[in-house]
Amino acid sequence: MKKIIFLIILSVSFLSYADEINLLMIPDDPDAVRIGLDVASHKPSTILIKYKIGIQNTARLFGWKGTKWIIIPNKNYYQGNFFRESPKKTIIVDGDDNFPESLIPNNTWCKNVYKISTLERPSVIHLLGINLDFKYNDWKSFSGIYDISMGDLNPNDYNIRWYHKRLPDAIKTNEGRINKRDDIYWTIIREEKIPNPTLSDYVSSVSDNVEDIVSDIDMNESDDVMDINPLTIEPPEALIEDD
Repeated sequence: MKKIIFLIILSVSFLSYADEINLLMIPDDPDAVRIGLDVASHKPSTILIKYKIGIQNTARLFGWKGTKWIIIPNKNYYQGNFFRESPKKTIIVDGDDNFPESLIPNNTWCKNVYKISTLERPSVIHLLGINLDFKYNDWKSFSGIYDISMGDLNPNDYNIRWYHKRLPDAIKTNEGRINKRDDIYWTIIREEKIPNPTLSDYVSSVSDNVEDIVSDIDMNESDDVMDINPLTIEPPEALIEDD
């Protein structure tokens, strides 16, 4: 029964991440555009908008259609008519700190808005990665594309398990230190306060047909993956008995 509940929670969590629509707004800067396109490639549910700031804070907006950029009329942007489903969050990359207040997404179609105030590659990729839920393969891919070490892109090992690391690194104990290098570049413009879900919330959000969820899973199969690094677990002390 415990394993069934675990599978239900896992299924709900996976689906929520997989279906989450996010909006990424990037300046018309070659490096920022490249990062934005790579993010959209790794996270297809990401809506990508490029913005050009003109004189007197005027702006032109362009949406990425997968093969080309198309102009988004400002009126459609303000009203949220340029997408089928409203984004869960918007992340604005604004290296020059000149993003117009008038372009901040309307609260009616996006309640969570954040800003990244730098164009430094490692910092931008790091902040986007932890807030768009990069997996290990995403971090590894970006590390290869930009020739930046995993440690520089993901200093806190977000979504990196012990089995993803080299043996010497996996054996090292975790001192629990948090790298706050990029905190100064992250700003919460607006954020919806949501209470932490309970187990009942997870279970009630799943279809009553639990058999469909677990039909292809062997209930007697042992877990294939451990979150705890077995290399750091001390073996039990030997018990010596007197003859």
